Amino acid sequence: MPHAIGNSGSLRARCPREGEIAVFQAATYELDNHLATLLLHSLAAVALACFVTQNAGATVIDFEGPVNGTELVGNEFAGVTISSSDKGVTHAGPAIFDSSKPGPNDAGADKDLLVNLGNILILQNDALTAQTVTPGVFDTPNDEADFGGAGGTGNLLFTFDSAVEVQNITLIDLNGGAELMLVLTDVLGNTLSYGVPEMWTNDVEFCGFACDGYAVFDLQTLGAQAGEDGGSSITPAPIINNISGVYDKFSIESLEITLDGSTPSAGFDNLTYVPEPGTGVLLGLGLVGLAARRRR
Repeated sequence: MPHAIGNSGSLRARCPREGEIAVFQAATYELDNHLATLLLHSLAAVALACFVTQNAGATVIDFEGPVNGTELVGNEFAGVTISSSDKGVTHAGPAIFDSSKPGPNDAGADKDLLVNLGNILILQNDALTAQTVTPGVFDTPNDEADFGGAGGTGNLLFTFDSAVEVQNITLIDLNGGAELMLVLTDVLGNTLSYGVPEMWTNDVEFCGFACDGYAVFDLQTLGAQAGEDGGSSITPAPIINNISGVYDKFSIESLEITLDGSTPSAGFDNLTYVPEPGTGVLLGLGLVGLAARRRR
């Protein structure tokens, strides 16, 4: 059964979360027979919706669909908006890069993104902004390498349409000179921040395409994470900053990535998340809550 929480003017509920015992707390309400029946029917519908939501599986944003070089405007992928606060300042904005080998970017000057994952996400180099063949598609997709010189950074923001549980993301070409900060923010403003050092992945061009050049980064663990092949580059433990209440991994509204370092180029793929349990299934309970009154 879902949890129910109420006051004299409202009644709301949510699905039980990992490790919780689900209890419906209705003892403080007086309801006539009709409203009691309506309440039970509503809770049964919510319980079914909770089951469906919690067993629907994860959503993976793999950036497939748009053609190589597509300049992203934010709404290309259902459920999330992709933006950048410093687009046009230190880079040309989020874009699609086809990492296939062989593929359309084989002849490019920077081959360390050819990791054979299909489309990946990059911040486009601001020296390569021409779109002479197709409007909205960069002629030469390639990632930004310096973000305006010493001290420059690049920003990527994923804003989810509704609260989610973010599981992981694939980091690409995070080798010499590239560092990342990943910050998850829940609906109350609490944050979980990860710092990722340089050399967390290998460079496929340097290893002669005998290595992967990418690794999956866990966005739930509270421990350190070793990079590709369990190498020597290990992240520090993440930092939780509780602004209001306690950080809630089930209610994430955004993921912000900041690229930094001496040559902070990198790519991203397979952002994986699960909708928050119970999201969008409790609307009918408001009608019941309006008629319920607290026992005096």
